[in-house]
Amino acid sequence: MTGITKFIPWNSQPLNEWRKKYARGKLIDLDGQSTHYIEKGEGEPVILLHGYFYDSLIWSKNIDALSKGFKVYAIDLWGFGYSSREPMDYSYQLYADQLLRFMDALNIQKASLVGQSMGGGTCIEFCTQHRGKVNKMVLVASGGMPNPPGLLIRIACLPRLGEFLFSLKGSRKGILKTAFIYNGKFI
Repeated sequence: MTGITKFIPWNSQPLNEWRKKYARGKLIDLDGQSTHYIEKGEGEPVILLHGYFYDSLIWSKNIDALSKGFKVYAIDLWGFGYSSREPMDYSYQLYADQLLRFMDALNIQKASLVGQSMGGGTCIEFCTQHRGKVNKMVLVASGGMPNPPGLLIRIACLPRLGEFLFSLKGSRKGILKTAFIYNGKFI
């Protein structure tokens, strides 16, 4: 993710002006970085995480329905929407840290997470580190490859060697289970 984002002029837009004019939610300071979020409903917490080049508004049609039975939080990950857009090392780890700080700041002990695309990868990263803080997890067209790809993925992508490994009987399933995050407790 870092390779793509380092060329984006994060501060090229009038973020403060746009926040005043258009932001529907609240702002919270998390260690010097602003996080914009929409909060609605009552009940057990559900946190919605958007994908790359989106923001919390991607969930606008889901928030009303979910808020009838849950306390819904749709957050703008850093670099997107109305949240801080400072040059950072954008990664699943950074966003998992942002999510932990967000939950701690709002005293959310445990939540169900819903992540779309990059938000799904963030959910996976968060869950592997803070399983006790996750009730349920829903992934929508999720990212989730290790960032950067692990050794097995890099080997599997090598010409000839990767083809050879995938041609071995029974190895494909083993490689996929090892290379992609898989844990029956998360499903």
